[in-house]
Amino acid sequence: MNRGNPNLTSDQLDSLRLAIRSRLEQEGAQDAIREIANRSMERRSDGEIEPREMLEDFKKTGILETILGQLNDSRSHTQINISAMSQDFIEKQQLTKKSGYQKAVKTEYVNQPSMNPSKRYLYVCLHGGKAFTGYSEESSAFLDSKATISVAIDFRKQRSVSKSVSYCVEPAFDDSFLLVLADEKKNSGGKAADLNSMLSMTDPLHVVVLKTDAFGAKSVISSQFIEWRHLLHTSGMKERNALPVYGVGGESKIVAGVLDITLEVMPGLSSALQKEVVSTQFELERSRVNEKNKGFFNYAKQWWKEYLQIRPENKNRLVKIFAQDENGTTRPVCSFVRPLRTGRVLESAQQCLRFVSVLTCEEADEALGGTNQTDSWQSLFCTLVQNKGNTADHVNLLCSLLVGFGLNAYVCFGTKSKEQLHSWVVVIGVDNVVTFYEATTGHKYIHNYHGHDDLGLKNNHQGNHQNMHPYMTIGCVYNNREFYANVQPSDRVSNCTFDLLNDYNWKAMDREVLDSVCGSESNPFWRNIPVIQTPSLDTTVIADNLELDLMNIIADHRNSLGLDSVFDAGLAYILQPALSSYELERTLGVSVGSDEFQNAIRQYIPDGETFKGCPMQVESVNAKRLFNKCLKSPSCEEIISCRGDSVRLAVRVKVVAFPENAVSVWLMLACKYKSIV
Repeated sequence: MNRGNPNLTSDQLDSLRLAIRSRLEQEGAQDAIREIANRSMERRSDGEIEPREMLEDFKKTGILETILGQLNDSRSHTQINISAMSQDFIEKQQLTKKSGYQKAVKTEYVNQPSMNPSKRYLYVCLHGGKAFTGYSEESSAFLDSKATISVAIDFRKQRSVSKSVSYCVEPAFDDSFLLVLADEKKNSGGKAADLNSMLSMTDPLHVVVLKTDAFGAKSVISSQFIEWRHLLHTSGMKERNALPVYGVGGESKIVAGVLDITLEVMPGLSSALQKEVVSTQFELERSRVNEKNKGFFNYAKQWWKEYLQIRPENKNRLVKIFAQDENGTTRPVCSFVRPLRTGRVLESAQQCLRFVSVLTCEEADEALGGTNQTDSWQSLFCTLVQNKGNTADHVNLLCSLLVGFGLNAYVCFGTKSKEQLHSWVVVIGVDNVVTFYEATTGHKYIHNYHGHDDLGLKNNHQGNHQNMHPYMTIGCVYNNREFYANVQPSDRVSNCTFDLLNDYNWKAMDREVLDSVCGSESNPFWRNIPVIQTPSLDTTVIADNLELDLMNIIADHRNSLGLDSVFDAGLAYILQPALSSYELERTLGVSVGSDEFQNAIRQYIPDGETFKGCPMQVESVNAKRLFNKCLKSPSCEEIISCRGDSVRLAVRVKVVAFPENAVSVWLMLACKYKSIV
C-alpha cells in the first residue's frame, strides 16, 4: 500500500529511495548520522531512546535540512521536488477543510531555507504564549473564538511568519525559523559569519504579534525589537526565555502577552566571546546612538528658535519635527521614511500609489499634530503586515516607495478642506512640475503656481472629476534625508512655490545632522527596511464565495419583503468588464472599456425592459458587511428591493490582490425588469 504522496508511482518511489541512499553515502552523511545517534544514546542511562527524541536531535543539528536541500537541488531522472510536492498536497488537503475568506488564503509556510553548512543562522523557535488577555474591558469580544494569532518576524531583509493558531490566553505557537547571518564584509568569500562579524551586526530581531479576525482583518497586538547578540557569550549560544511583549500606541507600556521563545546561533562555535566584550560593545553602541540623538535634539531646538524669528506667524504653522512610533518612542519624522525597493513586486510609481490606497485607513482625518493618544505613527513593517494604518502611515509608506523608485518625493504636512490636519505626498520633477499624491484615495493632482488654479488630474472612476485639490495649507515637507519648513509669506498651498532650495521660501535642516539620526549608521531600531511580499490569495475563490453569500442574503431580505428572487447569471457575467474597467482606471488613471460595456448591456436588455446597475468599491470581504453597506446606498437599496414584472437580479464581484495580500473589492448589483404602470 502506498502511504506516501498519492501523486507518486511505485517507480518514482523506488527512484526516490535510490536518490536518498546515494546522497547519504556522499560527503560522509551516514557517518554524521551515526555519530549523532551515538551521542543521543549516550545521554540515556538505559541506552534506550524514543525515535521522536532522536529525530529532534537530527533536526537541531540541521543535517536533515541539509540532506533534503541537496536532494531538491539534485536533478535526478525522476524530476521530483520533494518539498514542492508535499506543500502542494498539504495545501489541497487544508483548503478542503476551510470556507469563506480563509479558504482562499493559501497556507502560510515558514520561510525556512535548508541548512547550508557554509553559512551561519539565527534559529528562532516559538514554543507557545501566555497571558494574552487583551486590553478591552469586554474581554469576550477581544478573545473571539474565531480569531487567530500569529507572529511575524523581520530580520536583515528576511521575513517569516508563523502558522496562525486560535487566539486565546495561551496561544499554542509551535514554529521555528532559520534566519541567515550573512557576513557582509568585503572579501568574505561567502564564509560563515564569525564571532566578530556577528558582533558587528547591530540589526535587532523585529517581532510583531498579529491578531486576525474571522473576516481576515489584521491588527498589530505588539511590535517588539529583540537584541540577539547576547547569545555570543552564552554557553552553547542558545537561550530560552519567557519574553514579555508590549502593546502598541497608547498601550505601549502594558504587557500584551508573553512569548516562550528560544534563540540559538546555528551551527554553534567551539568558543564564545567574553561577556565583558559583548557588554562593552552594547554600551559603546548605546553611547553613540544617545550622543547622536542628543545632538539632533539640541540642533532642532536651536533650528526652531531661528525659524520662529523669521516671521511672527511661523509659530502657528504646522511644522512637525518629531513623532511617536508604535512603541511610544519619540523619533524624528524623517526616520519614518526609508528608501524602499520592491524588486518586481511593484513596477511603477502608479502601482505604488494604487497599492497604498487600498490599505485600510483608520481615522484618516485624525489630527496628526499634538500629543493625543491616537497620535502614533508606526514602522513600515507594522503597516505592511496588517494592511492598515492612519494617514501618516500611508504617506510615509508611499513616500518610501517613491523614493525607492528614484523620485524626488516628500511628505507634506498641513491641512485640507475644513482646516483638518492632513498629510500627503509631493513629487517635484526635474522640470519643476509639482504633483500631489493622495495616499488614502490614489488621486493625483498637478500644482500650478503663479496665481493660477490648482488643477487636478481627472482619474475619478465615478466621473466626478475634481478640478481643485483639497489641500489648504502646508507647514513642512520631509523625506528620509531632508526636512524643510515653509517660510513664505502665505502658507496656503495655492500661493506656495516648491522651490525647496530657495532659502527665502523654505528653511532647511542640515542634511548631515539629519543623516546622523536617520541615515544608514543611525539607530538600528529605526533604519530597518522591510521586504515587500507578493500576494498569495486565490481571488477567484474569494469572489465566488462573496457572490454566493450575497445572493443568499439578498434573497432572504427580499423574502422578508414578500418578494421573489431570480438571479440572472448571463447578466452577471456581462457586468464583469465594467468592474475590470474601474480597477484599470484606478491603477492607470485612464478610462477603458466603457463603450463595450454599454453596447453589451443594450444588446442584452430587451425593448420595454429597464436596466439598473450600481457599482461600488469596498474594503471588506465579508458578505454581511457588504450587504449592510449596500443598504446604506439609495441606488443599491433600490435594486435590492426592486419591484416589477419579470424582475431579474445580478451580482458580480471582482477581487484584486496586491502585495502583502491587500485586496481591492469591486461589487456591482444590477437588475432588469418590466415596469408596472
